[in-house]
Amino acid sequence: MSNRNSQTKSKNIKHKHKVILVIIISVLFSAGIGNYLFDHSLNEVATALDSVLLFVSIITGFMGASISVFATVSESKFAIKLKDSPKSKNQFIKTLVFSLMIGVCLVIITIIYQLLIANNANCLVLLVIKYIWLFLIPLFIGLGYLIISVILKILFSS
Repeated sequence: MSNRNSQTKSKNIKHKHKVILVIIISVLFSAGIGNYLFDHSLNEVATALDSVLLFVSIITGFMGASISVFATVSESKFAIKLKDSPKSKNQFIKTLVFSLMIGVCLVIITIIYQLLIANNANCLVLLVIKYIWLFLIPLFIGLGYLIISVILKILFSS
């Protein structure tokens, strides 16, 4: 029993480290790299925003649809292991809900950002929205990757 607890503990630490890494990358991207890669005064910014909006909508929809699929394949070995470990189950649910919330927020913020750019809004407002947006994009991608990898393990484990 202690061996199983130590394995669960090490998996929980790994998951926490992955989430922390995703947050650090998001901060670095929004503070440093994003400032040089994305400028709202560029010519094709509307196309880039549309692409981000489409990507986030598809991934959020996939994660939402996966919840119903998860209910039907909840008897797979991996899903049973996930349900048997209260910490793993709790982390999975929290990460899934957090990812879905970030996805919805990112869609809303992208639409607001598009409207602000189109209406030549105040530069300070644009700057604040830009950095929030640039922080949420890699955070969503990283957490989405964590969740989708778990969902795929559940779907394809026998």
